[in-house]
Amino acid sequence: MRTSITTRYEQTLSRFFTILSVSFFLVVILLLTSPILNLSNLILAFVVCFSSILIIRTFYLEHKQETFDITSPTLFETGLLVFQSQGSRCAIFFAFCISNTSLNQIRTQRALTILLKVLPSSAIIAVEWTSEKQCFISFYIKLDRSTFLNRASELLDNIHKSFSKTLGPQSIRLLNGAELTSHFSMGIPGRFQKISIIDRNQINIRTDTLSTKKAIAVVTPTSFDRFHSVLQTLNDNHDFRLILPIKKLDTTMQMTSSFILVSGNPNIYHILQKLQAASASSKFMPASKSMKMFGDVLSRNQIQEEHFASDYQVAATTITSLLSTKWPSDLNTEISTRENQESTTGVMNALLWKEMVGRELSLAKLPYQNDTVIFVDRLPVRVDLQSNDWLFFVISHVNEFQFNWFYRKISRFLERNETNEVVFLLAQSKDLRQIQDEPVNQTIACRIHFILNRQELVLLLEEKKAQLQQKLTGMVQVA
Repeated sequence: MRTSITTRYEQTLSRFFTILSVSFFLVVILLLTSPILNLSNLILAFVVCFSSILIIRTFYLEHKQETFDITSPTLFETGLLVFQSQGSRCAIFFAFCISNTSLNQIRTQRALTILLKVLPSSAIIAVEWTSEKQCFISFYIKLDRSTFLNRASELLDNIHKSFSKTLGPQSIRLLNGAELTSHFSMGIPGRFQKISIIDRNQINIRTDTLSTKKAIAVVTPTSFDRFHSVLQTLNDNHDFRLILPIKKLDTTMQMTSSFILVSGNPNIYHILQKLQAASASSKFMPASKSMKMFGDVLSRNQIQEEHFASDYQVAATTITSLLSTKWPSDLNTEISTRENQESTTGVMNALLWKEMVGRELSLAKLPYQNDTVIFVDRLPVRVDLQSNDWLFFVISHVNEFQFNWFYRKISRFLERNETNEVVFLLAQSKDLRQIQDEPVNQTIACRIHFILNRQELVLLLEEKKAQLQQKLTGMVQVA
């Protein structure tokens, strides 16, 4: 938005008045306590010089920062929003709607890696999800004013062709006209006029057509692998946008594991509590900061302070993984379809098993972790999922000899770890439950479970949840 002089040099003015008040207080103290006039003059001269340096330095840093007027963008028919600044550069904004998450991950990662390498330095690429269950990729790029038309047209054309070739022309759509301006303004119609504070965590945004309330929060999943839990929590809520911006530096990408959540839902406090239960920490951005940073949030230019450097390939892999995450409603439909297909063969693939177990654990409100490591006979063994003391292994494409060897190792592990239980999720047509070549102690065998389908999994998780509740009840009674 267009910034006034006082807003642009807010830090300079704040530092000036702070130093002025401290200096006045110091003068009063010196006049009352120092009988030596020369010493007082020396101290005051030092304070004046030091304060002047601080004020000039702050003014220089703020003056050096480019500010772009986002209240009056120029809309080009090609699908570009252009923002002017008082400096020698302007900023462009364009976005694509992604309508298909069933993408070829290898091809997409390769295309995104190349794209990130050719983007100009300081460019922002943001992945965004909305309450309309839509997914977007937005670009915010600063270019020299003298060459921005040719450069912007070239960038937009190359990116569009790359996405169309990788994702398919039916899965990617360039936003244009009113759709682009609506996406940029996060669905808030009209021209922005004023932003004010409602309470500690909410701001009021007034345009020439309406007034609306927004709260901005920072959502941090325990890992990007848990992003599906965040979408599941937000699935039934209206009026939100979830944004992950990534910034291009000279030779690396600046990333963060935190998402920006912009919500107009009056039950935002309840939503954040549900996110906490979904293994995602969340906290409000104070309204004073939200008001100041709202322009950066609109341009998807708000990178959280807890950022880290990443190479192009890792950033591309992360973006691809997030784009592949399905909305819960779509995932439920796909799981139901696959279950119907598997009902005739009894086979489940490994990826579907992990998705299903994670979903059922979340529905049962049982905490879990993906891809943990245990040591069996001093050898590291990867556990596909772990929920408290229950270990889930997906058994896929193994022969009888391999399974018998692994079964013996797990049995010895359970002998030394009396609280653990193991669940084998069978992802192949052969039923491995009866092929053990050695008898196992009955108490150990009772702690090993074989699951063939979702129905058996749900029954097992209900049993586990009942055991946990019984254990908690016993602890309370002992206490």
